[in-house]
Amino acid sequence: MQKLQCWSVPGILRLVQSIPSPKAEPFKRWLAKVGSERLREIADPALGLERSRESWRRLGRSEKWITQHMTGQETRNKLTDYWAAHEVKQGQEFAILTNIIHEEWSGVSVKEHKDLKGLENQNLRDHMSEAELIFTALAELSTRQIAETTESVGLPANKKAAKTGGNIAQRARLELESKTGRKIVTGENYLHRQNQKIDLNLERRRVKAGYLTALDSVQSDSSILRGIVLSLFPVPYSLVPRVPYANSEETVR
Repeated sequence: MQKLQCWSVPGILRLVQSIPSPKAEPFKRWLAKVGSERLREIADPALGLERSRESWRRLGRSEKWITQHMTGQETRNKLTDYWAAHEVKQGQEFAILTNIIHEEWSGVSVKEHKDLKGLENQNLRDHMSEAELIFTALAELSTRQIAETTESVGLPANKKAAKTGGNIAQRARLELESKTGRKIVTGENYLHRQNQKIDLNLERRRVKAGYLTALDSVQSDSSILRGIVLSLFPVPYSLVPRVPYANSEETVR
């Protein structure tokens, strides 16, 4: 058995900060910039919300979709806050309740819904339609209000609330489907649309202007630092600009 030394992302960032070399300075400046932006967002949360909106716009989402996604996330946060305060454990128990709600309103489990959309590691909510987001939010809002009314504590009691809340959204879904003749739960996703909306030239400029500028001053004898930068922030090969070493004919891909 071979022992391996592993680092978490925070640990690697601290390692980079401790490197007493001018070659690490561009990356340190980038870390300071990101930290400064984060502090401003803590002081003014609206800045963080706008940054999230801009990210979704860049991925081709409509303003209506963005608003519904953010509203649904707030509804979700209130529900999980209730669970956390009423003896439901984060992790597996949260996942159990979430799946009950989802299966009750949609007729499929979270995994089945992801499979239907052809998703692997992607977040399901990020690929829901506006209607799917709305019914998810209705189910979670109903669950929280029922749990609050019945003062549900612990997993068994909150399972009942989750099933009842999901059933309310299910009845609304079936009623709408009967009137429109269209299914709410579909296999549609944003994978292809997302790829179509991204301007690759703009993305290359954004990447190069960001963390990859740290590579501009990385010498061929600084492969450890260069490896840290690229392992922390991997990007698709097609998006990585070819950056020459300062004292070498070689290039970084």
